[in-house]
Amino acid sequence: MGIPQKQQAIRDKTYHPDGKYVEFPAGDREWSVPTRFEKIAREHGQRLAVKDQQRSVNYQQFNESANQVAHAILDRRGHGAEPIAVFSGQSVGGCISIMSILKSGKFYVPLDLTHPPTRNLSILTASDAALIITDDDHLAVAKDHAHNSGVEILNIDALPLDLPS
Repeated sequence: MGIPQKQQAIRDKTYHPDGKYVEFPAGDREWSVPTRFEKIAREHGQRLAVKDQQRSVNYQQFNESANQVAHAILDRRGHGAEPIAVFSGQSVGGCISIMSILKSGKFYVPLDLTHPPTRNLSILTASDAALIITDDDHLAVAKDHAHNSGVEILNIDALPLDLPS
């Protein structure tokens, strides 16, 4: 019996450096996204993980940065599942923010830069997020949202360099 048509369509559009689709081993399918990512970072640390217009990072750099931001989240919010908002463009920092939220055991709420401020404030209020993760490029708008909603801000570009990774 063949692969269902939708799965084949996804496989046909999936990029892999070797030029072929790679099936997750059966045991890996039960792992969380952060656990699976840690494994990939160990195996392919020097390979390109993410790039944007200004910067690119390999898996090791990405993982270390995500761990540092996750520690900062846990320092501010403690353990336990809760929504954390992300206000960042399509950037390396945005990807690191999402992974760090997952690594800290929380879940992310995306705020869209193209939405009107009232829409993002509505999302913040409805999600009950207590923290917005942002970067220098989006800090001013994030501060406006935080001021209007009582949410704390974590600027990943202003984190100390000596956080654990």
